[in-house]
Amino acid sequence: MKKDLKRPAALHIAAVLFCLVLVTAHFTAGMYARYVTRAKGSDSAQAARFSVMATQNKAEIVAGEDGYQITVKNDSTVSVSYEAVIQFDNSADADRFESVPAFTGTLEPGQETTSNPFVLVLKDADGTGTAPFTVTVTFTQIN
Repeated sequence: MKKDLKRPAALHIAAVLFCLVLVTAHFTAGMYARYVTRAKGSDSAQAARFSVMATQNKAEIVAGEDGYQITVKNDSTVSVSYEAVIQFDNSADADRFESVPAFTGTLEPGQETTSNPFVLVLKDADGTGTAPFTVTVTFTQIN
């Protein structure tokens, strides 16, 4: 005698749901792949020779009156920007003289430029007319 085994209805429902999940996953995988991207890249750096200089020279402005010129030169293989700022060593001297604007610009490789001569002019008749000052030239690589 053979017994007829009945499978529970819950097992049938679970099997059908599992098949539906597999079929749905198959069809949605293509859609998901459309929104996924991959990228690959590389980069390299180039070392550049950085050689800049600044010099200060006395220059005759008019007969008997001296000024100063700043010459900046770029012997680098890259372009640079520069800024030359004049500061008095003693802060009290800064009030005695007219302010001197900064000397700024850019230089291509191998280029040289010279500032217009500047003269330190006393605001009043007091003092000897001289004061120690410092010229600071800052160079920045721009490419």
